[in-house]
Amino acid sequence: MTRLMRPFLAVVMILSFAVAFSDEVRDWTNSEGRTISAQLLAVSSDSLKLQLPNGREYEISLTELSESDVAYARRWQAEALLDPAFRALVATYRGEGRDVEILAELDFENESLSDVLPRWSVVQGHYEIVDGALHGRELAEDHHVATAGMDLALRHHALVSFELQLHEAANTIVTLNGKGRGHVARIVLSPSFIRVQSDNKSGRVAVDRKVKLKRDKVVRVLIELHDDTLSVTLPDEGDEPLSVTDEFIKYPIDNVCWAVAKGPAKIDKVVVARIADSGEQQH
Repeated sequence: MTRLMRPFLAVVMILSFAVAFSDEVRDWTNSEGRTISAQLLAVSSDSLKLQLPNGREYEISLTELSESDVAYARRWQAEALLDPAFRALVATYRGEGRDVEILAELDFENESLSDVLPRWSVVQGHYEIVDGALHGRELAEDHHVATAGMDLALRHHALVSFELQLHEAANTIVTLNGKGRGHVARIVLSPSFIRVQSDNKSGRVAVDRKVKLKRDKVVRVLIELHDDTLSVTLPDEGDEPLSVTDEFIKYPIDNVCWAVAKGPAKIDKVVVARIADSGEQQH
């Protein structure tokens, strides 16, 4: 069972994570080797604010801390901005002793798509950054949906989060792809339905759910890949996750793509994370 399938995720899990995330006390070591136990409250470009067990707040320059402490603070700073449902899943996996590596965190504040890292490759159609978001639309001469994405070694366990505004798109599709197999599975998001599907050519497995997504509304989408199961939830809509289980999905994923039918559609705040397999440590 995937973490998305746990019915209390939307309420209990997010609230419990918020407490755990903000109340974590850890040891911090300065450049002189002195160690204190404190809770991290805030991180800026060159310093961080700690709270000691007695309640006293203490500000320290990042240059005075160990490399591991600085790395922790930067990760904390990045993850504090993530979607709460996404953070809740990350906390669950880490609570099980499994590493979670953020492979991509894109807000499309770049002036050009060529500046986006990891590299966002356009396969077909037209994609451009407009007002801090990615806009994609079909080109008539392509006779194909506008497709673009990233090469990322997700393997068998991953989380994908993003914001979507359908605008004039007939639908927007997220495909998980593997070398030597092509499309492994997909999520389809349209104004009237969402679909989770394995792309097994010998016997496609798919489930649909009727929805009513307004074209001008920004919708948060959370996808979880867990072995042979693919799930999607729309955290703001309050619905149960929609999932498909198929052995075909249990294939190493090394690419994730977005495909816009007609369009344009707007994509923003993309976060992709790889979860280490059980017993595996990422480097």
